[in-house]
Amino acid sequence: EEIAIENSRMKLNFDKTTGLLKSLKKAQETVDLEITFGAYKSKGRASGAYLFKPDTKKPEITDLLKNLTDYSIVMVRGSITLEVMVIHNDFILHKIRIFNTNTYLDNAILMTNEVDLNSIAKNQDLEFYLRLKTSIKNGEEFFSDQNGFQWMPRRRSKSLEVEGNYFPITTSAFMQDDKTRIT
Repeated sequence: EEIAIENSRMKLNFDKTTGLLKSLKKAQETVDLEITFGAYKSKGRASGAYLFKPDTKKPEITDLLKNLTDYSIVMVRGSITLEVMVIHNDFILHKIRIFNTNTYLDNAILMTNEVDLNSIAKNQDLEFYLRLKTSIKNGEEFFSDQNGFQWMPRRRSKSLEVEGNYFPITTSAFMQDDKTRIT
């Protein structure tokens, strides 16, 4: 059956095989969403805690969860929060939560991810990322925070290597078009 959670302001639909968010309906507008987890192999000692330096000679792993078969999808429905959790082994815990409080929180979607790259030996020395594809027509521009202080406009640059097109998100990021914003 369909996996969905809903409050008075929105409805979230999830893929029934992966448990990952696939669309959001708010008022009369539907936004398609696709969440994937991927990785690049690190470039030896050039990469580290504060440096993103993938080895671009090795192929990108575009869907890290694709071949993982041992996972659980857990749905929690309470009077204040509704949540869908996807647990992939001990590797990733992915949670999407919405609120039912009759306050401004009902407009929010809280997504958290806990990743243990040491749980599977082959995942060591990976540069891990979450990719969010939407139906928002943002022209490849988005905004990411600068250490939780202010949002900076970001635009994909074809002249830079892959590490020049990824930005850390300390607190939040958003993309928008004329009608919709996702933060």
